Amino acid sequence: MARLPLFVDLEKNPSFVALSLLKAIVNRKLIVPEIYDLVTRVAELMVTSQVEPIRHKCSKILLQFLLDYRLSEKRLQQHLDFLLSNLRYEHSSGRKSVLDMLHTIIVKFPKGVVDEQSQTFFVHLVVCLANDQDNEVRSLAGAAIKCLTGYISLHSFRSILEYSLSWYLGAKQQLWSAAAQVLGLLVEVLEKGFHKHINKILPVEVMEKEFHKHINRILPVTKCILQSTINVVTDGKLDFSNETNIPLWKEAYYSLVMLEKMLHQFQGLCFDRDLEDIWEAICELLLHPHMWLRCISSRLVAFYFAAVTEACSKNHEKPFGTYYLIRPSRLFMIAVYLCCQMKTQLVDDTASNLITQNLVSTICGVHSLVGQTECADPTQFWSTLEEHEQGCFLKAFELLDARKGRIMFLSLTSGICDKNNESPSKNIRYLLVSSLLKKMGKIALQMEAIQQLAQEISERVRNKLGVQNYVLVYNDIRKNLKAKRDKRKHEEKRMAVTDPMRNAKRKLRIAEKHRANKKRKMMTMKMGRWTHSKSNTG
Repeated sequence: MARLPLFVDLEKNPSFVALSLLKAIVNRKLIVPEIYDLVTRVAELMVTSQVEPIRHKCSKILLQFLLDYRLSEKRLQQHLDFLLSNLRYEHSSGRKSVLDMLHTIIVKFPKGVVDEQSQTFFVHLVVCLANDQDNEVRSLAGAAIKCLTGYISLHSFRSILEYSLSWYLGAKQQLWSAAAQVLGLLVEVLEKGFHKHINKILPVEVMEKEFHKHINRILPVTKCILQSTINVVTDGKLDFSNETNIPLWKEAYYSLVMLEKMLHQFQGLCFDRDLEDIWEAICELLLHPHMWLRCISSRLVAFYFAAVTEACSKNHEKPFGTYYLIRPSRLFMIAVYLCCQMKTQLVDDTASNLITQNLVSTICGVHSLVGQTECADPTQFWSTLEEHEQGCFLKAFELLDARKGRIMFLSLTSGICDKNNESPSKNIRYLLVSSLLKKMGKIALQMEAIQQLAQEISERVRNKLGVQNYVLVYNDIRKNLKAKRDKRKHEEKRMAVTDPMRNAKRKLRIAEKHRANKKRKMMTMKMGRWTHSKSNTG
């Protein structure tokens, strides 16, 4: 039967009928030498065939054979080595078939065999996870790693954990992102919902205890990676037009993904003092050139705000403003970062919603916390701040307006902000909030796509602050803008009298600018008509 034409030309002309017949033979557990050779060819076909039903049928035959036939240790190892070597197969369809088979082997093989092979499986799966270009293949590799950790002994789990830690804590930068991904997957295995779906040998409490012992070793490395990523960008020596070429972005991104999973799993870690520098770095990464890093940073900031809200509802004794990021200086700084982030490319609607959510939280937080400060003197508010907090405000104002930011900050700290005869604390509060709202308005005018987002944020801020407070801030912005316009007109009139030559040159420049704009509009209209007429004739 094995010599039938159906089976002889199996690789060149795979037949679904032949495979169905072979599956029936394997189900009967027919033991003849030809079966072993046929199954080897079926395994190759499972990888190389471009027809999905053929690959699926081959997978079933191979699995049935591996489970039901008595195989020597050498022959079993040959089959496993074949699967692992084809994790590098050129077509992603073949790699997916191999990963599906490995996942099934982990679940259905005897636990002793899986435990014995766990180190080999793990290393090959990590290489696939780190290097494969196909997102679905990487996802399958990650799922296989998570599944593997649910079917191994404590000794094997410790080995896998130590492997991952040695890569992440080591000096080889090319291993950091892969190690962070694996450590994140190991944290996922600890989640309560995950271990219900697998037949665990190792209790989740034991795994959690093993992982928790190493957190204090992981966090300093995470901090160094994030800080190095920030330094690369702030140096300004490289071209960041192609975000995939930015050094260390991948290492930082997967470190933050790992951290996010750790924060969800280990309650209380969020407010640990060892994380303060990391939270500061996360805030700075809100402006990183790579959109993935901006997005994960926004997500973590939103997580922090939610954690503070929950902690305050449980513990009324600890004031809202005593948490590390919930201080006026840091909230204002985060709000400015988020305003600047509005000008960048957003990943999707989720990223847009995160910006909205975080901006509302920060602006309302600034309004509330600064409003609680009662000062008889405007400078008293600034004198109560530590030096690094004043530095945050200064940096934020310089980001808001590169030309006038420092002057604005100095006028605030010197107490020259009381223009409307309001209480000094209100002046500070309204000036901070109005500066943020003006920045959003300016960005919205420059970028049409951002107008709806800015309007949504403005409405949510109004709902949080209350109509009365919002109107006061809004009117303050209108007064300032009107004052600037009036001052500019007055300067122009005075120039016409005191320096007519300069005024004439200014008018010539304006006229030239108008002519250039008119010419550009005319060219745009002509090009539009030409394109339209060409499409009609075509």
